[in-house]
Amino acid sequence: MGALYEQGRPEYAPDAVAYLLQRLGVARGGSAKTVVDLAAGTGKFTRALIAAGVAPTAIEPVEHMRDTLREHTPGVTALDGTAESIPLPDASADAVVVAQAFHWFDGPAALREIRRVLKPVGGLGLVWNGQDRTIDWVDGIWTEVDARRDDTPSAWSYRWRDAFSPEAGFSPLLSTTFRQDHVTDRDGLVARVTSISFIARGPQSERDFLDAHIRRVCDDAGLPERFALPYNCFVHWCRSV
Repeated sequence: MGALYEQGRPEYAPDAVAYLLQRLGVARGGSAKTVVDLAAGTGKFTRALIAAGVAPTAIEPVEHMRDTLREHTPGVTALDGTAESIPLPDASADAVVVAQAFHWFDGPAALREIRRVLKPVGGLGLVWNGQDRTIDWVDGIWTEVDARRDDTPSAWSYRWRDAFSPEAGFSPLLSTTFRQDHVTDRDGLVARVTSISFIARGPQSERDFLDAHIRRVCDDAGLPERFALPYNCFVHWCRSV
């Protein structure tokens, strides 16, 4: 699963990463700033942080994801932990960032734990890459994905925002959006779709159907061998108070 995720998922727009780090006060922090990449997965955002001049500590609970992260990101500190139980001391982090994952958390419990490890007025950043479904062929693929969605948490329901109540101890969320197109091919697009959690754990027949559907949509749209899958990168940030 880690290799499939790594193949199919897009990178993060460098200008979005730089902007977020500036908002969090840790831009070009190097070793002088402690930045935690929470639920780091295979290290997609970890490597974006490193490219932006930050040396993050990655926290990831799934062993095969951590293994893939270490394989692709030599020398990174990668710890076993969850958003609700972060293996770091109190007031030890200048910023915590979460990419593609906050909607999976127990929001109130995660915010209490994030606030515990943050230094006073430390920053919290949330990032999601989402497909631009105003494009017909993109919507044609993701409509079939949505038809197979179960009760798996979704970032796009925005229910995760409910955790950010005034009692949570954070300033109001601020948000902006960046464009980020992901150059891929048909195999990469199939990997992107079949790495979605509720698709990956579903029956092989559904993955086979989606594989054929994706290739047919790409052919009908006249896409070349390699093409841009259009994404928007949604960036949110706040501070502990």
